[in-house]
Amino acid sequence: MAFRQVFLHTFDLSRQRGTIESMKGAVLDQFMEEVVSQGAEALLPQNLPEKWFELLLDETQAFIDDEEDCAGMLAAVITLLNHQQGDLLEQERPLEVEAKRLFTCMSYYAVCLAIEEVSRQTDIRGEPSTLDNIFDDARNIEFTRVKNVRNRSTQ
Repeated sequence: MAFRQVFLHTFDLSRQRGTIESMKGAVLDQFMEEVVSQGAEALLPQNLPEKWFELLLDETQAFIDDEEDCAGMLAAVITLLNHQQGDLLEQERPLEVEAKRLFTCMSYYAVCLAIEEVSRQTDIRGEPSTLDNIFDDARNIEFTRVKNVRNRSTQ
């Protein structure tokens, strides 16, 4: 199956889970407290607990559908960008990101979430993102097939 097909199939899987949910109000506050406050490393797709991973996948679908309900995804991307630029926000300095770059990083994060979904649900493993390469334009992602391995989501 071509990567684009896998990517689109992943979001079909998220739709099968039920209504697309987004993080708002108390749910967004809980995400900020439980995950974002742990730092950028916790926001890498392979490190996300299943609950937050699934909600971010749902928000990714909303992002793809041009909906505005992706506050959790935006918080994750801003936190990762802030880390890459030296934790400016913790120094009470502004983090400036061009709108085009922010959109590109949101798109990259969506792809990384999709890669992780494929890794969790199939025998195809995508090379996990790192803090250094998650938004790297020149990044090459290696995919491998693992035989006789149960899906990580059921382990």
